[in-house]
Formats: sequence, C-alpha cells, structure tokens
Amino acid sequence: MPPVIRLLVLGTTHWLRTQSVYHALAETMTAESPDTIILAQPLQPYLCIGYHQELASVLDRRACARMSLPIARRRVGGGATYLDVNQLFYQCVFHHSRVPAVVSGVYAKMLAAPIATLKTLGLNAELRGENEIEVNGKRIAGTGGGRIGEAAVVVGNILFDFDYNAMTRAWRAPSESFRRLASAALRDRITTLWAELPRAVSPDEM
Repeated sequence: MPPVIRLLVLGTTHWLRTQSVYHALAETMTAESPDTIILAQPLQPYLCIGYHQELASVLDRRACARMSLPIARRRVGGGATYLDVNQLFYQCVFHHSRVPAVVSGVYAKMLAAPIATLKTLGLNAELRGENEIEVNGKRIAGTGGGRIGEAAVVVGNILFDFDYNAMTRAWRAPSESFRRLASAALRDRITTLWAELPRAVSPDEM
C-alpha cells in the first residue's frame, strides 16, 4: 500500500507564508513524517531568488524598494522570479528515501501531476529538459528543487497571468536597451493560462 500523501491547501495567504511553510516542513522532516504537497497563492507580490544566486547581480534592490517588493531567498535552486496572486504554487516535500535517486527522476515524479492537469485543460503541456514545463514551446510554470535536511523538495508555480513589466523593472540590467531586449525575450519565452485558454480558468479549478 503506498504511503499517504498529505495535502495542505493554504489558499491565498501572506507572501512569507508561501515560503516559510514548506521550508519548515523540510527542515523538520524525518522518515516518519508524511510526504506533503502544499498549494498556495501569495496575497502580496514579491520576488524570490534561488539558493545559489547572488542578489546584487540579479535584482536591482532600489527598483524593488520603489515597487514595494520584498525579496526572499529560497533554499532550493532555480532563478529569480516575480510572484503574485495570479500564480498557483505547488510545493512537494517528500522524504529523500521515497523519491528516485537521480535528480531527473525526482522532477519527472513531482511534475507529472501539473503536466497532467494542464493536459486535462486541453493544453499541449510537456516536460522539457530536466524541469521545464512548457505549452507550445513556452514556459508556463517555473520550477526549482533541492535537498533540505532529509527532504527532497520541488517547488513550482502555474502562471494564470504574469506581470512582465514588474519582473523587467526589478532586474539588474547594464543599460535600458538591454532591459528592453530582455523584456522582449521574456515575453517570447513565457506564456500563461489566460493567454493560452479560450476562457479564464480559476485557481480553484486548477
């Protein structure tokens, strides 16, 4: 009989709680702890950087302050991203002994459900590379992962909508012309549910 997986639905909640809950569960996990999937949406927009990123080289702290965007560093990998209530977070915290030994296998296991959900909505979703969920060649979900204590952690977010302008303004850029090029590349590379579907799907449906 497979182990029971606990589901925690935080709903819309304080931005810091969308990071603190899965970190706390991972820090305290033992082999006896239940594997857990968390779903959440941040009430307030914020920025989050990956564990190994250098803040000063990725984000413009003055610009972030002007936009009243707090910055958090997560203890798993992935890149800097803008997060708000138009995104649904899924956070998988499993004991390392109950997931595949290789990283690609961990991502394949944890990302199977988001991909299946997108396909159920009629979207051409697939896993590209090790951990990129794409629809028609564009990313529709950000993902990151790593090991925290005894826990294998994979986090991601399904984009209903995305504030391209806020993300672009928050970046550390050598010039405004470079920022414009990066903004255009971002729009070419990332899509959203509301852009891809003929009707607006709600987070509750997802």
